[in-house]
Amino acid sequence: VLHDVVPRALDVAGAMGGVRGVLAARASARWGDLIPLGAEPWQILSMLLALLELAKLGELRLAQPRPFGPLDIRRDAASQAA
Repeated sequence: VLHDVVPRALDVAGAMGGVRGVLAARASARWGDLIPLGAEPWQILSMLLALLELAKLGELRLAQPRPFGPLDIRRDAASQAA
Protein backbone atom coordinates (compact mmCIF):
# COMPACT_ATOMS: atom_id res chain seq x y z
CA VAL A 1 0.00 0.00 0.00
CA LEU A 2 1.53 3.28 -1.09
CA HIS A 3 -0.98 5.61 0.49
CA ASP A 4 -3.87 5.32 2.92
CA VAL A 5 -6.76 7.73 2.46
CA VAL A 6 -8.32 8.63 5.77
CA PRO A 7 -11.75 10.26 5.46
CA ARG A 8 -12.16 13.49 7.38
CA ALA A 9 -15.37 15.40 7.87
CA LEU A 10 -15.38 18.93 6.48
CA ASP A 11 -16.64 21.80 8.62
CA VAL A 12 -17.89 24.29 6.06
CA ALA A 13 -20.51 25.76 8.42
CA GLY A 14 -17.86 26.34 11.09
CA ALA A 15 -15.51 27.94 8.56
CA MET A 16 -18.33 30.20 7.34
CA GLY A 17 -18.85 31.35 10.92
CA GLY A 18 -15.14 32.07 11.23
CA VAL A 19 -15.11 34.15 8.05
CA ARG A 20 -18.20 36.07 9.16
CA GLY A 21 -16.54 36.75 12.51
CA VAL A 22 -13.38 38.12 10.92
CA LEU A 23 -15.32 40.28 8.47
CA ALA A 24 -17.56 41.60 11.24
CA ALA A 25 -14.46 43.00 12.94
CA ARG A 26 -12.89 44.46 9.79
CA ALA A 27 -13.85 45.16 6.20
CA SER A 28 -11.33 42.88 4.52
CA ALA A 29 -9.04 39.93 5.11
CA ARG A 30 -6.47 37.83 3.30
CA TRP A 31 -6.35 34.06 2.91
CA GLY A 32 -3.50 33.87 5.44
CA ASP A 33 -5.64 35.68 8.03
CA LEU A 34 -8.21 32.89 7.91
CA ILE A 35 -6.00 29.80 7.83
CA PRO A 36 -4.01 29.05 11.00
CA LEU A 37 -0.39 27.93 10.74
CA GLY A 38 -0.18 24.17 10.52
CA ALA A 39 -3.78 23.81 9.34
CA GLU A 40 -4.84 20.33 8.32
CA PRO A 41 -5.92 19.76 4.70
CA TRP A 42 -9.57 19.34 5.76
CA GLN A 43 -9.46 22.76 7.45
CA ILE A 44 -8.06 24.40 4.32
CA LEU A 45 -10.66 22.74 2.11
CA SER A 46 -13.44 23.69 4.54
CA MET A 47 -12.30 27.33 4.40
CA LEU A 48 -12.10 27.35 0.61
CA LEU A 49 -15.62 25.92 0.30
CA ALA A 50 -16.88 28.40 2.92
CA LEU A 51 -15.46 31.34 0.96
CA LEU A 52 -17.06 30.12 -2.26
CA GLU A 53 -20.41 29.57 -0.53
CA LEU A 54 -20.36 33.03 1.10
CA ALA A 55 -19.50 34.60 -2.26
CA LYS A 56 -22.38 32.70 -3.86
CA LEU A 57 -24.70 34.00 -1.13
CA GLY A 58 -23.52 37.56 -1.85
CA GLU A 59 -22.02 38.09 1.60
CA LEU A 60 -18.50 38.75 0.36
CA ARG A 61 -16.39 39.47 -2.69
CA LEU A 62 -13.25 37.58 -3.64
CA ALA A 63 -10.50 39.07 -5.79
CA GLN A 64 -7.10 37.84 -6.86
CA PRO A 65 -5.43 40.54 -8.96
CA ARG A 66 -2.82 38.24 -10.48
CA PRO A 67 -2.20 34.50 -10.74
CA PHE A 68 -0.75 33.12 -7.50
CA GLY A 69 -1.19 36.56 -5.92
CA PRO A 70 -2.85 37.25 -2.57
CA LEU A 71 -6.57 36.54 -2.27
CA ASP A 72 -8.48 39.63 -1.15
CA ILE A 73 -11.67 38.89 0.80
CA ARG A 74 -14.07 41.79 1.38
CA ARG A 75 -17.53 42.19 2.76
CA ASP A 76 -20.00 42.88 -0.01
CA ALA A 77 -21.30 46.45 0.38
CA ALA A 78 -24.73 45.38 -0.88
CA SER A 79 -25.08 42.76 1.85
CA GLN A 80 -24.18 45.32 4.55
CA ALA A 81 -27.19 47.45 3.65
CA ALA A 82 -29.58 44.52 3.86
